Amino acid sequence: MNEIEKLAIPTLIMWGAEDVFQPIHYGTRLAAAMPRARFEKIERTGHFLPEDEPTVVARLIADFVRSN
Repeated sequence: MNEIEKLAIPTLIMWGAEDVFQPIHYGTRLAAAMPRARFEKIERTGHFLPEDEPTVVARLIADFVRSN
C-alpha cells in the first residue's frame, strides 16, 4: 500500500475514458484501494480533463463538494 491509498478522506478521482498516458485501470485500482474514494470516468476525454470537458469536470467537482 502506498501513502495515497491510506488517505481516509473523501476523494474524487476523475479519469479520461480515452487517456493514452495513464490507462483507466490505474484510476479504478486507486479508487478501489482508497476507503472513501469516488471514481468518475469521463467520456470523450483524454489526459487533460479540464481542457476536454470543462463543464463536466466542474459539475462533478461541485456535486462531490455538495455531497461531502
